[in-house]
Amino acid sequence: MIRDLVEEGRKKLELIAGAVSKPPYLMLGCGGSISTKIGSDYMLMAELKYNVKQNGKNSRYMVINYKNIRTYYSMVDIKLDMDFDKINDILIRQNTIQRCNTLQKHNDTLQIFLEAGFHSLLDTYVIHTHSAYANILGCGESGEELMHTIFSDEGLDCSWIPCSEPGFLMTYLIKEAMEGSGKDTIYKPRVFFLENHGLIVTSDDMQEAIDTGIMVNNCIKGYFQIKERHIC
Repeated sequence: MIRDLVEEGRKKLELIAGAVSKPPYLMLGCGGSISTKIGSDYMLMAELKYNVKQNGKNSRYMVINYKNIRTYYSMVDIKLDMDFDKINDILIRQNTIQRCNTLQKHNDTLQIFLEAGFHSLLDTYVIHTHSAYANILGCGESGEELMHTIFSDEGLDCSWIPCSEPGFLMTYLIKEAMEGSGKDTIYKPRVFFLENHGLIVTSDDMQEAIDTGIMVNNCIKGYFQIKERHIC
């Protein structure tokens, strides 16, 4: 059963990667990470800088029990004097039930591992990119203000996440933003601007997540009247 779910999830990640890795403005640095929930307990997660499909079954991905990670973050008390980054690291390692051979060799250095926490908390499909356009806001002094100016009428649930290292703190800040978003009323695709980092778009509909990410970048490009030059 899990094997069938993984194969189905891997195909979806291939579609997402193909849609968001073509525009060069989305692929700064290591590119980012993408994920899809499979079944009620698991998610499939991959790095964007690699092709999700490499030599058939030898793909770079992780299968994670996201439900256990969600449970931990629903109960965590940040006031306690604890090494939360270490706990977060152990939590994700204990709930990583499958990883490809390539990932296993380099697991300690992969950004994807540090970002598994917030992927676990978000909706069915998560697209995290190091978008050049998003980082015009993310790396600017008036970034949060511009976010509200540009997207106030776009029907999106936009949140600004203060500068933080991937790992526990970033995940916790995203959790707080989710809890304060008022999503219980009318559903809106969630958009997170990560200060000095990039963009996260999440939705329960795959195409909506892809389209929203493209729309966000186009809105920023239009606001600043940016004309792209052709890049081979």
